[in-house]
Amino acid sequence: MKQERWKSILKPLTILPVIVMLCTIFGFSNQNGTTSGGLSQKVSRQIVTVCDTLFHQDLAEETIEHYTEKIEYPLRKAAHATEYLILTLLAALPLYTYGLRGKKLLLALFLFCVICASGDEFHQSFIPGRSPQITDVFVDSIGILTGCGITYLVLRNRPSDTASSKKRNTQKG
Repeated sequence: MKQERWKSILKPLTILPVIVMLCTIFGFSNQNGTTSGGLSQKVSRQIVTVCDTLFHQDLAEETIEHYTEKIEYPLRKAAHATEYLILTLLAALPLYTYGLRGKKLLLALFLFCVICASGDEFHQSFIPGRSPQITDVFVDSIGILTGCGITYLVLRNRPSDTASSKKRNTQKG
């Protein structure tokens, strides 16, 4: 009985990580174009600087700038895919907890995250210096599909709820 009570208390909390991740995603999207670009530039430069130090290249400032500019765009796109990969993995838990399984789980997961990505792009149309890009939804979808694939791999060999509950009932009786 105590276990059932704990389940009923903890079950709704599975949505909290999803809410935190959505706030993070929409928080990044709420940055104006200058702030967002500056953050990407800063992270890109940091990556180049760390690589320069690790590999003892002693790159000139203009070379560091060159590589910083070269990696900034792919880094931004990788960040898009990664944040939606994380959202997908986090969203799998509450959907699974509330009973979705198999193809229905994966479809609901995919649709939920694509709708979030589309809403995020729409939201950017109201932010100065930002504009919605359908290509960003496609990039986000790469992360979403990867998250769905990981979810499938993790859950594919999991026994069905009916099989595991029959096993528990047999052990009790």
